[in-house]
Amino acid sequence: MRIELISITMRTLLIGVLLSAGIHARAQYTHFNRTYFEQSADTIFISSYYIENTSSGLASISLTNVDLEMGYNKTEYNIDGDITSFNNNAQQTLGWGDGGLPNNSVLKIGQDSTICVHTAPTNCEGTIPYLFLLNSEAEFLWNHLFTEWMECDPWVQIDPIGLCAYSDTSFLLVCLYRPNSNNNLSQFRFTAFDFSGNILSNFTSSAIEWPYFHDTSISRLNDHFILSGNGSVCGTYDIQVVKTDLEGNVIQSNCYGNQAWQQGEPISSGVLDSDGNQIVMYSRCENYHWVSEIESKLHVLKVNTEDLSVIYDNHIAFDILDNGLISSGGIFTSVKEVPQGGYIGTFYYGEPTFQYVQAGIMKVTYEGELDWVKLYHPPNDFEFNVLYDIIPTPDGGFAAVGVSSDNTAQKHWLLKLDNCGYEQPSGCPAVVGVNEEQNILQLQLWPNPFYNLLKAVLPQNASRVFITDMTGRIVQEEKVYYPNQQFDVSQLATGVYLFNVECDDGRVMGQRVVKQ
Repeated sequence: MRIELISITMRTLLIGVLLSAGIHARAQYTHFNRTYFEQSADTIFISSYYIENTSSGLASISLTNVDLEMGYNKTEYNIDGDITSFNNNAQQTLGWGDGGLPNNSVLKIGQDSTICVHTAPTNCEGTIPYLFLLNSEAEFLWNHLFTEWMECDPWVQIDPIGLCAYSDTSFLLVCLYRPNSNNNLSQFRFTAFDFSGNILSNFTSSAIEWPYFHDTSISRLNDHFILSGNGSVCGTYDIQVVKTDLEGNVIQSNCYGNQAWQQGEPISSGVLDSDGNQIVMYSRCENYHWVSEIESKLHVLKVNTEDLSVIYDNHIAFDILDNGLISSGGIFTSVKEVPQGGYIGTFYYGEPTFQYVQAGIMKVTYEGELDWVKLYHPPNDFEFNVLYDIIPTPDGGFAAVGVSSDNTAQKHWLLKLDNCGYEQPSGCPAVVGVNEEQNILQLQLWPNPFYNLLKAVLPQNASRVFITDMTGRIVQEEKVYYPNQQFDVSQLATGVYLFNVECDDGRVMGQRVVKQ
């Protein structure tokens, strides 16, 4: 049972207690709203689609495509948003297709390696995945273009829809296999790899009536995978959540929304929260008769993954027809759980012709009630502005990354907000602490008390996690692969434990946690 904090002050005090000794809350947040490294129209800057915390600030991954030569940028920033390093590497010449949803196309392993997946077209009108591993300098350690999967008679589409951890030494790529554009049956294709890029196993689900399942999130929960996206199992374009076993066999699926397709499918993004529930943010175009009468409504859906029942499906009362624009529907690109409670998501929307597109961020409570929603524009007059990914930051605020463009140029966009969503100092209280001398991210755990999952923000140089009971006996031990990590603690008995983190320099920090 969650403990609801009834004021920001109480929330500040609680998190202050949970932090290690010597850590205290910052007096102010860092704020900025900046665009970087403009590129001309003949240099296609696809997107800045991934952002993460580092020991000294932030880092993002961006994607470029110059004359069909794929390039990837790794950019690092200090806590004030200034660029401290920029690495750009091109890979190989090939065609280009749509990538997966930004927050699902990346899997961080180790301290400085990132697995990414995107889509490449084949020479027979189909599509295949392109998988690669980048280091911190954006150098390719290995890459795999799945030409062995290419089928031309008839042509097929094999689109990547997500990456997730499979074990301590392997990961999973899930694709949607569609035989052709006229066939309503499709399959999920599950492929496991080791961290060197070698295929360990490859299996598919049985044929299912999902001709249109995309913009998908995938997470592993104990012995199951949970997927969410936009499908048509109910005869209309609705939100779907699917549960499979570890071999990809569909155990259960359900659809949500229950509205006839009106103007555009509900474009969604989702995440598995600490309680094992699936959170989906999506938009729905309602009351569509003529272009001038489109109304786009924002929604947040929480699904119990035990039986795929609805915990809530809330319409967020927010008019996004601001500035005289008629919205053609919000497109959610990223959803994250917030350490201090609730969920946050990035979306964008535009007028029906999409000649002007504006970015937004929505934050809701654990109960799906609106905390705040705001619209953002970078410091230029470009018409197309999208935020693709967002993360909580050590000072309790948020950082988001995206792209701003017009017909002549495109810019990388970095946005840093306080925990109330403001890009300028607003007097919003800080809610977590950082070491102000070294600016090193400290240990954060949530929820506490917990049930089956613990989410953690760990020090950048963390190497090992071990959980002890109150007698000092180690009851669980795990390697650390990346600073933002989730731990399956479902096997622990009800009681009080100490969650310990060992760092490369020998330091050990701990925090008391309670299993309910």
